[in-house]
Amino acid sequence: MKYFDSELLISNTRVSKDALKYAGCVGQEILAWNHPSGRGLERMIEEAGLYPITILKLNPAELQSFARLGIMMARDLVEGKSLEQISSETGIRTQRLMELQDLAKRIIFR
Repeated sequence: MKYFDSELLISNTRVSKDALKYAGCVGQEILAWNHPSGRGLERMIEEAGLYPITILKLNPAELQSFARLGIMMARDLVEGKSLEQISSETGIRTQRLMELQDLAKRIIFR
């Protein structure tokens, strides 16, 4: 039984020339931060505005609190629950959430 048509290696980092050469030899496709040129993950993320919450430089406790609520994308702070509700569910001060939301808006809508 054949379940797949091809292999696809996805990496959120850059790939070396050796990796690209190997992939070409074995028929493997690669989607990485900067590959294929002009169509890599970086471009896809920017075009869709889907920045991970980690782009906001959170401390470990904040990151854990957001993860517990399912807030994993910067957009979740802009379009999701109210900041007051997030504050009550995480214990993160509303002022800090406002700062993070402002930063998320500047990143997403630049």
